[in-house]
Amino acid sequence: MKKVWNWYRSVSAMLLIVLSFGIGLLSKLVEIKFEDLAMGLQLIAFFFLISGLIRFFDKTVFK
Repeated sequence: MKKVWNWYRSVSAMLLIVLSFGIGLLSKLVEIKFEDLAMGLQLIAFFFLISGLIRFFDKTVFK
């Protein structure tokens, strides 16, 4: 768990945003057969998108 946390803290904002779109697309492809898995992937994608946007605007606009 510590490796995951360290990766999350060190990854760039743009990579989080791109990763969220990739996970979102994957969840839409899986949604037909596995609805529960798709909802979990969409939740992870939303979390990555929001945290990526917060990091992006924090570094560019507010500094």
